[in-house]
Amino acid sequence: MAFDGGLLGEGVSTRGGIEQTIVSAGRGKDLGNPFRRPTPEELDVLQRGVDSEYAAFVTHVARNRGLDEAVVRDQMGAHIFGTADARTYKLIDDVKDRGASLDALADLAKLGDDYQLVKPRVEQGGLLSTLLSTRWFGRQAPASAASSTPVPGRLRLDAATCESLLRAPLAYYGDATLLCR
Repeated sequence: MAFDGGLLGEGVSTRGGIEQTIVSAGRGKDLGNPFRRPTPEELDVLQRGVDSEYAAFVTHVARNRGLDEAVVRDQMGAHIFGTADARTYKLIDDVKDRGASLDALADLAKLGDDYQLVKPRVEQGGLLSTLLSTRWFGRQAPASAASSTPVPGRLRLDAATCESLLRAPLAYYGDATLLCR
């Protein structure tokens, strides 16, 4: 069978056509199979799911933005809006650059002016090391959260714990590097 043009250019040719083998259990388990049309029952199930999620979306947006559900459903729909339209529909409060956004988040967290942005260190490795790393299969807890020789009046973390902190997003008040010295 051959198809002219399209994504594959000159098309695809096979001897004896393309065969399909379906292995599934239960009604609708192979929904989305490209070799058959969905049944009316399957389309009804999908539509009910979409309608349910859309209703939850409308309720959430209306409640959290102080809007009438009819306005969200009938005027806004589920479109993606640019900044000006999002402001018009009261979907956003403001637009800030990165620094102003961080300052606003620090204010919401009641950190005051003395806060530090701590970024996780991203390990640079190959695909295999990324796939096999503990961050994909669950972190291993460090043997000890505090060092064996604590500094009076200050928590001191061992090397394994400090290494873990560098891999995870962290909200911390003060100088986080002091914990690892």
